[in-house]
Amino acid sequence: MTAHPKVCGETGELLMFGYSSFPPTLCIPGISADGELLQSEEFNCRWTDHDARFSFTRNHSFFP
Repeated sequence: MTAHPKVCGETGELLMFGYSSFPPTLCIPGISADGELLQSEEFNCRWTDHDARFSFTRNHSFFP
């Protein structure tokens, strides 16, 4: 997972992401303020970039 998780100011959810090189996959889990896994989405990528930065809005996540 990312070295820089972020906490949503509205919900208290912990947002993070992680990369896997085999196959190139981006994993985005969300954890509630109570510590429960809310969701975990995986997306296939053309390549992985081990950058630890990301940003989010209420409806979107942004990755470099």
